Amino acid sequence: MHIARMPKRVDANGPRGKFEAGGPPPFPLDFMEECMNKILIAGLLGAGLIGANGTALASDAHTRVIASTCLSCHGPDGKSKSAMPSLAGIDKAYFVAQMKAFKSGQRPASVMHRHAQGYTDQEFEKMGEYFAAMK
Repeated sequence: MHIARMPKRVDANGPRGKFEAGGPPPFPLDFMEECMNKILIAGLLGAGLIGANGTALASDAHTRVIASTCLSCHGPDGKSKSAMPSLAGIDKAYFVAQMKAFKSGQRPASVMHRHAQGYTDQEFEKMGEYFAAMK
């Protein structure tokens, strides 16, 4: 059985140029250790920030995804150019009330009652915030 082996000479374009595998590293060890410490600290800080805000970020992404389904009928960026009402800048409370009315059947519509059935009241609230913030 043939086993592929790494070449003995390894190219490295560090300050010392090329070096033999197993020879001295291309950068001074203290410089490499300092870089690794900075990367480790940045990674830990980043992980802490993601941990603290990860739920909020995931929630925001979820809201953008579910709100994007509305834009095919209500216009790009929530600005309709047809008979459909624009959603950009809509009052949050009004949006939520209308969506709940569609869901319960209080407000008649051709397709909105079916769309509204797929969302929770919390999702209506998040979408209302999302569309109210659009300009």
